[in-house]
Amino acid sequence: MEKEWVSFNTELKKRASISSRIACIKAVAKAKRELSNMCECLERDTMKDLTLIPVMYKKYDELLRRFQFRGDVRNGNKKQFVYAVFLLYSPEAIFGGRIDKELRIAIRDVLGLKSDSGVYQMRDKARIWYETYPVFASEVRIAYEAIAVF
Repeated sequence: MEKEWVSFNTELKKRASISSRIACIKAVAKAKRELSNMCECLERDTMKDLTLIPVMYKKYDELLRRFQFRGDVRNGNKKQFVYAVFLLYSPEAIFGGRIDKELRIAIRDVLGLKSDSGVYQMRDKARIWYETYPVFASEVRIAYEAIAVF
């Protein structure tokens, strides 16, 4: 009788494990669909016209002077602009995603950088600064709200 009970108990545990596994798979599939829909919405809402970047930078430069940004003073306060542009044109790039070559070139040219790699470096630092320094994050929000109207 004891042996049968152990066998029954083991089988019961397997069934419970299968049920919880199926529930987990269903939850993951649902989350994947929701994330996929969110990504599609973000992709649809991104800007495409790169000719607006110089106009946005001019507007940003005016803001920089008016509000006297100080979050990135040693580097000319350009990271706030880079972060805001990525939010508009390529949100996935903020978190390590690929930056389209045309976008890199447009940002490089408007900021007067020597190479495209500078855009990647600024992106990486800006992401960390945004998460770490409240002053920098508030300056990014100001910049984003001002240049997002284009």
